[in-house]
Amino acid sequence: MTPRVAGGLLCAFALTAAACSTGSGVRAVEYRDAGSTTTAPRTSEPDDTPSLPPDRVLAVDGDTRIVTLDNGLTVYLRENDRPGGSVEMRLVVNAGSAMEAADQSGVAHFLEHMLFNGTDQFPGNDLIDVLRSFGMEFGADVNAYTSYDETVYELHVPVDDRDNIGTGLDVLAQWLSGATITEDAVRDERGVVLDEWRLRDQTLDGRRYADLLGLFLAGSGYDGRQPIGEEDAIRFMEADVLRRFYDTWYRPDNAAVAVVGAMDMDRVEDMIRERFEDLEPRADAGTRPDLTPGPFVVPHTLVTEDPDAAGTVAELTWPLATGGSGGVRALQERIELQAAFSVLANRLGDDLARGQADFTAADAGNNSFVRYLDAPSLWITADLADLDASVDALLAEFERIRQHGIDPLELERATAPLRAGVEAAYEGRHTRQDRQFAEEYVANFLNGQMIPSANELHRTLTRILDDLTPDTVAARLTERMDASAPFLYVNVEEGADGVPTEADLTGRLTGMRGLDLPARPPLEPVGDDLMDAPDPVAPVSSDQMADEPFSYLDAHRYVYANGATVVINPTSIIDGEVVIAAWSAGGQSQMAPEDAVFASYATQVAATSGLGTLDAVQVATVMEASTVELHPYIAPSEEGIWGGMNSTDLELALQQIHLWFTAPHFDAPALDALVTADRNFVDDPNADPDYAAWVALQRARYGSDPRFAVLPTGSQLDRLTTATVGRIFRDRFSNASDWVFSISGDVDLRDVEALVDRYLGTLEGDGTQEDYLPVEPPVPAGVVTRTVRAGTGDHASLTLQFEVPSDGSEYETALADLLTNVIDSRLTDHIREELGASYSPYAVVQVDHVVGRVLVYVSVTGDPDGMDELAAAVLADLADLALHGPTATEFDHAMAAMAQQYNYVDNGAIAWNLVRVTQEPEFLATVTGALAAVMAVTLDELAAFATRVLPTGQYIRVTQLPR
Repeated sequence: MTPRVAGGLLCAFALTAAACSTGSGVRAVEYRDAGSTTTAPRTSEPDDTPSLPPDRVLAVDGDTRIVTLDNGLTVYLRENDRPGGSVEMRLVVNAGSAMEAADQSGVAHFLEHMLFNGTDQFPGNDLIDVLRSFGMEFGADVNAYTSYDETVYELHVPVDDRDNIGTGLDVLAQWLSGATITEDAVRDERGVVLDEWRLRDQTLDGRRYADLLGLFLAGSGYDGRQPIGEEDAIRFMEADVLRRFYDTWYRPDNAAVAVVGAMDMDRVEDMIRERFEDLEPRADAGTRPDLTPGPFVVPHTLVTEDPDAAGTVAELTWPLATGGSGGVRALQERIELQAAFSVLANRLGDDLARGQADFTAADAGNNSFVRYLDAPSLWITADLADLDASVDALLAEFERIRQHGIDPLELERATAPLRAGVEAAYEGRHTRQDRQFAEEYVANFLNGQMIPSANELHRTLTRILDDLTPDTVAARLTERMDASAPFLYVNVEEGADGVPTEADLTGRLTGMRGLDLPARPPLEPVGDDLMDAPDPVAPVSSDQMADEPFSYLDAHRYVYANGATVVINPTSIIDGEVVIAAWSAGGQSQMAPEDAVFASYATQVAATSGLGTLDAVQVATVMEASTVELHPYIAPSEEGIWGGMNSTDLELALQQIHLWFTAPHFDAPALDALVTADRNFVDDPNADPDYAAWVALQRARYGSDPRFAVLPTGSQLDRLTTATVGRIFRDRFSNASDWVFSISGDVDLRDVEALVDRYLGTLEGDGTQEDYLPVEPPVPAGVVTRTVRAGTGDHASLTLQFEVPSDGSEYETALADLLTNVIDSRLTDHIREELGASYSPYAVVQVDHVVGRVLVYVSVTGDPDGMDELAAAVLADLADLALHGPTATEFDHAMAAMAQQYNYVDNGAIAWNLVRVTQEPEFLATVTGALAAVMAVTLDELAAFATRVLPTGQYIRVTQLPR
């Protein structure tokens, strides 16, 4: 459960994006792929009609049923078969913190918490028991969110029990009408919300977020109504003020219910009518305030200092009040503006890649925090001494477009990722997930976002993109610049010398207009490929890894003369999706100790530099036009490559892998950017509390062993060169002898065979077989405690780590997953719900089969003044679990959660599992029988596992307190 800010309309059309986030690290609402349908798709294909009326609102997809009950409740229904066996449910209340009265600070969000603390039908913890019986988790950032504008509740309900849908609808109806909101429950929840407030507000990101809210929302109806609320309001929250907000805004005519998934729509509609139709408002409707932000007509600069700021951040925004999602014309305008900002971001990124920039990082951002604000931005990081020149560079590109427009190739490059996204969404229209549809219905109810058919959306977006011209995009940007004014936000380290004044920076904002700027050199065309295809090399052997293919498993293995093994698993889990998992044993264990700390630099520099005959900008241009997202890595025990793409981009992905092995570049600007970013942490390691706690944990576990240093020292950074990172990368990635490349997804087997023959079979390989070397020092004896003071603000955390040898059993991972759920549930119930001492207890139990160990990691945040008491309570819970094992209820809830988790298959998990099968053939039985293995675990077996992996006399404890 979390307060949330609204996503910006620039977020990849607000219809087809996977997610949106701002340039300042503020979480935003996710707008997922809306370009396709799943069940009973329409058979019509995109036609060649010249154009659509620009003000048209696209018709609702015919597979969506929208019903309005007599009491005003809006209902969305859709039958869907992905992932299958479950339904997604939403209760949407069109009221968030902006609807709060003067005495109701933080009430909307606090009320969201209270709805999980009991209703008339589900008193006390009965509601949590119901959710866990569905296999759902309960705790931080799940089940619900509150923003300035809305509050949304989420349920994932398995339908293996026919009664579950009815129970889920009962929960939604109770949330809307039957909250108990007792004084005792309110008192118990204060500590939980206070700890969430610490996490949201008492950090560098929280303070920067508050700065931006003040900059853009001052004077509007949103001003002073941040969802989390004020500290004193939370500390002294009362039931009556919560009840007043609940009765005013939680009413049928201000709410919607959405149900998507494996169901009979007619039956579910009848069930909704039975539960909701008789609900009536409990109070008069509230009066909605005027929430229009702005006007933004005068250039404005805000400069703030922070003791935890690592370097200087500047963000330039052109804000404007907006009226909602609108129709096709509004969609076209958003796409035009997004294309313009993509052009600007590309220009800055190109300058950086070529070493021609004063700033150290740059990208497009978005400060559209609320429903009625559209605030696209560009952000940079820079040395304070270069801030003026960096701000000038930002401003100059806006003015340059006003004077000289946009190069056609720039526009083609900026829109290529959008086209790729549109095509990928359309190709995957038959396998869209329940959750994606449910989120679209939420956006339709709240913002009027269009929910057309996949065909209609694809047709409309394609036409809009086809109609874009350099002139129309430049004109759209110029229109925004004329209708708005630039707002500049700068955050620097507290006490830094030479901080420009707000007046000086505002003068730069106003002084750029009209300067005579030269046009940028025109771009040179770049092709669609990274390289020419090599002549194929056939495998020396091949076989089918499973004799009886499962619905998701039809794996074929190929071994090449260079020593590489390739696994291809054609499956249509998601239409058009492909995942690659590549792996080789060794990693940092095979490196010189003094090189290990540079492993991440080697992979990141290689991933952001040129390849083969192309420089970094040319590579970026090719890759941005695709859906390929691949990431090389070097870990302590292995190196690998991981990522996904659309099926049509698989050849490009294999080209990138081939060139990382054969012709990588290591560009100085790429290394300089990484070193600059990390030097801020090296110079002030206690600025970031999470980083400082992690460093303390690593040092407590590994001491001064250089292989396990989190970051280099300052002197090591001074000596780091592209030659060093190049040598490290080539040592791990040039020899394909013991590599496994696993490809799972929507592919044709023969087509992929031809591709891997060319791009993987042709890699160099000398037959060398490496393995993980056991270089880890022994686990420290006894209890090791560390306290670190880091970060500014009322924020503290406790970290515990247990480590024991793995017993090598076949189903140890299943036990670890079950125990993770049990620990999470126990800490949530006791530490969060009973004691009200923490917002976000978190645990994970991991089995590392390569190193041969089981790790138990526990993290809990809390009040700095109460960390000793918090630690004692957490350790007591774990000691009881180690001594007595889980309760029967905890065990049943964990089994229900794992039944849901293990019933869901995805290409990523399949790809990695098949990598392991090539090393451990017997693991195939575990892959195909994972759910059965989990269901066969007994309470006594899990108790014995808990005893083994939670040794109460040997663990590491790190306490982070504010400095």
